[in-house]
Amino acid sequence: MNTQTRVLIFRGYSPDKYTGKGQYIEYLFRECGKRNHIFHTWNPLNYIHPKSTYLLHGLDIYLLYIPKVLLYVFYYKLILNENPVIVIDSQENLYLVRCLGLFDISPDILIFYDFGSPTGSIRHVGHLLLRCKKIIVMTSIIAKKLIDQLGASIEEKVQIVPYKVPEEWLKQKTQGITLPKKYILYVGSEQDRKNMFVALSAFESLIGKYPDIHFVKVGTHQSQKNRSKLHRLLDQNPKLKSRFILIEDTSDEELQIIYQNAHLLLFPSLYEGFGIPLVEAMAKQLPILATNIPTTQEICLDSAEYIEDTSSSGEWSKKIQRFFDDESYYLTMKKRVISRSSTYIEK
Repeated sequence: MNTQTRVLIFRGYSPDKYTGKGQYIEYLFRECGKRNHIFHTWNPLNYIHPKSTYLLHGLDIYLLYIPKVLLYVFYYKLILNENPVIVIDSQENLYLVRCLGLFDISPDILIFYDFGSPTGSIRHVGHLLLRCKKIIVMTSIIAKKLIDQLGASIEEKVQIVPYKVPEEWLKQKTQGITLPKKYILYVGSEQDRKNMFVALSAFESLIGKYPDIHFVKVGTHQSQKNRSKLHRLLDQNPKLKSRFILIEDTSDEELQIIYQNAHLLLFPSLYEGFGIPLVEAMAKQLPILATNIPTTQEICLDSAEYIEDTSSSGEWSKKIQRFFDDESYYLTMKKRVISRSSTYIEK
């Protein structure tokens, strides 16, 4: 996209660089420059109740946000005589397509991350998707689901744009953050679909066998209920608490160092539209143990070890041990990661 392009990104909740969506949007529009694109926080209630856009099932968008749409769109189109690229940041905000349609405006881009669940359906909003000029998805899995549900008429609008890490990630970084000597890494929130507690339970069962291993979690919670659950779990188990390290706010360079020095990435998600930690880990030559879900398979192919029973902490525990006990296996998985990583490096 031209660096002079003005991009209006209409969002349902506050942009956050620590979420996959925030990170992906920054990636897509990075060449536009900070001054030439606008991140707009639609709903101020989100500062009180996260994602409160859903509380009234979209009605609050019509009551609160149409004046904002008018202000932005007509300011650029009528007053400045500019034609900014209008982006709706996810299918969760498809109501905005209808909102813009009231004024005979169609969004240039809809960024479609996933279906919200493995069995999700979007047929009921297919007419809104068809009004978008382009639909960007991150994997062929999601593209196929869209086309299967909405038919060939949507196919020409769908563009697959996977996330890629900068070539800078291939460089070894000098130590700039205090970390344990050996640790398992988890990057993500505590949302239910992330399945973090099963992986943490598996780690807990290994504490006695590996007295020098730690569990490092990077990322915000995105679920206050599960953050409270995590604190209760740690308070009830002092041994686990002494081995658990929570890192929420990191610079890009610090994050690279965290990946670089880890022994293994755990990716226990039950459902994902993509999985940015997977490509970040591959760029830093970090072996991966992940759940056997379609998007993870598409990204990693045979470069990851997979878990079939996502709810079995015993299976997680058994496979984690192999990464520590079988050096030949560990080096094989590391080589596979290195080979696959080139697919997701931006050069």
